[in-house]
Amino acid sequence: MAFYRGEEGSVCFKNATGVANSDTVVGSRSWTLNITKDVLDCTALGANHRSYVGSLIAASGSCEFLYSAAAGSTAAGDILADINTTEDAGDATFELYFGDGTKKAAFSGVVTSVDLGASLGDLQAVSINFTVTGAVTLTA
Repeated sequence: MAFYRGEEGSVCFKNATGVANSDTVVGSRSWTLNITKDVLDCTALGANHRSYVGSLIAASGSCEFLYSAAAGSTAAGDILADINTTEDAGDATFELYFGDGTKKAAFSGVVTSVDLGASLGDLQAVSINFTVTGAVTLTA
C-alpha cells in the first residue's frame, strides 16, 4: 500500500487578472482544506428517531509558504495583491495538490486574511486563509 507524504503536495494560485493556468506558489510549506456540509432535520411527526438530509456545503482553508526575493513576481505576489482587492468576486483560482501531482482539490475562492511576519534567525513565512466560492472539484 502506497502512502503520500506532505512534501509531495503543492499549492497553485492565480488571481482573476492572471492567465487561465495557475502558477505554483514556490516555497509552499503546508495547506489545509476544510469542507463541511449542513444538515436539515426532516424528522416526521410521531417518529422515534431523528432523520437528516444533507444541505449546503461550505469550505475554507489556509496555506503557508516561505517568502522569497522572487515572490513579488509570482503567485505569492498575486496572493498578497488579492487581499487588497475590495469587492472581490471570488474568482481567484486555487489548486491544492496532494500525492503524485495529479490528485488535487480545485476551486475558486476569496483570500480572507494574510499574516506576514519575520523573526530573527528564521525564514520569513506568509500564512493565508481563504473561503471557497462554489464547488470544490476533487481529483482523487
